[in-house]
Amino acid sequence: MSGEGRETSSMVRSATKRCEFCGHWYIRPCTAETQAECSNTKLVIEPQVSIRHHYIPVFYSKRWCGGDGKICEYSRPRDKIYDRRVVPKGTGFQDRLYETKGVPKLIAQRIEDDFMSSVDNHAAEALKLLETDASKINGDQKHKSAWSLFLLSLLMRTPEDVAALGRRLGKGPSDPSRAIREKQGARRDPLFGRVHRAGGSGR
Repeated sequence: MSGEGRETSSMVRSATKRCEFCGHWYIRPCTAETQAECSNTKLVIEPQVSIRHHYIPVFYSKRWCGGDGKICEYSRPRDKIYDRRVVPKGTGFQDRLYETKGVPKLIAQRIEDDFMSSVDNHAAEALKLLETDASKINGDQKHKSAWSLFLLSLLMRTPEDVAALGRRLGKGPSDPSRAIREKQGARRDPLFGRVHRAGGSGR
């Protein structure tokens, strides 16, 4: 490409924005209201998203497993208390608990997939460090922040907490990740710069 061609291409790219739905570059990218009519969006292969949202993460509850690999779940739907043996993945969850309503399904589960999963994956690493070398975590700001963030999340992520947050916000989205971030203090916490991009298998 000639110098003039590269310059023209650069100018076009700088004047556009990448559409978060289809990935193409536009001067006016799709919005939540218009993306359904975008021909490029219809061609996008939808990523796999999480529907089963655990408010008690599997990595945490599995530490109470018995020899059968299960834990005892208690429930009281009416007056009588019931108990049953379940695997950790089969309890402490509610389908679509953190789903954002009124947005395209491509991004509806982002609170779970981009925030809660990262919080739990970091916490799983921190807990492993606590169990194997507790003294080391005193000088490890990343894992200290990860564990404190996880403990805060446990206070704000249950179905009751999410419902209460929704009532306080009226018709707005009940996003527990925002409340957790504000509680932790983004400016003081070095983990916040990485939490959305973290991977792992703590769930």
